[in-house]
Amino acid sequence: VVGLHEQVIELDFASLYPNIMVNYNISPETMFCSCCDHTTQLVPQLNYPICTKQTGLLPRVLRPILQRRFLFKARAKNPGYDQRRYEQLQKTWKWVLIVCFGYTGYRNARYGRIECHESITAYSRDILLKAAKVVEQAGYQVLHGIVDSLWIQAKNPQVKPVRLTRLISQRTGVRMELEGQYHWIVFLPCKNTGVGALNRYYGLFTTKTLKTRGVELRQHNTPGFFKEVQQRVLAVFQKAPDKQTFHDLIPEALTVLFNAACELVDQQV
Repeated sequence: VVGLHEQVIELDFASLYPNIMVNYNISPETMFCSCCDHTTQLVPQLNYPICTKQTGLLPRVLRPILQRRFLFKARAKNPGYDQRRYEQLQKTWKWVLIVCFGYTGYRNARYGRIECHESITAYSRDILLKAAKVVEQAGYQVLHGIVDSLWIQAKNPQVKPVRLTRLISQRTGVRMELEGQYHWIVFLPCKNTGVGALNRYYGLFTTKTLKTRGVELRQHNTPGFFKEVQQRVLAVFQKAPDKQTFHDLIPEALTVLFNAACELVDQQV
């Protein structure tokens, strides 16, 4: 939903794609196996059969990696450990897991099968829809959803957000986590069509930290000057605790832009 929203909650699945590969035994040799003539495990929408008798290579490899990453994530939040070290370790394992998923769709993979990639994303869509249904039944509105994340807003909440994550985890079989709560968040439109862009937004967490995705500040080909100006504009909005204050700060943000334009015209850049 394009626009400015306040009191928004972000929910994220923990390692969604690798968990799907483990939970549903997705591996090149388990797809369309010859040992299961009448398997009941069929991929949603695609109806690809998956072996239920033997555990595939990919799930066997990924299971201990997933367990280790969740352990490191827990330690990264525990003051009794070197939090910075374990935060970097869990991020490293995260990228290993992402590559394991991406490699299933790599056309030159020596040990690969495109049906694996298709099945993982099909399960992902099914799980996200199930999660959205749980959210709506619990009295929340879904503002946005992409791959493994949901942004929701309380309308007539029946349970607290933490309880909601547990309900979703139970319903989908994949752990859902509370990423954070926003004072406000802005979902941006596509420049050509005006409809909501999937991964372009910025928002202020209740912890006073900003999260930005897809804006010029995050793009590698943006000149340093424009990144700096956008950072200055966001710093203005970072002072806003709610939607109304955000609107009130727009003139100050425009002044920042005007001053930056003057620097450019006066060749001070």
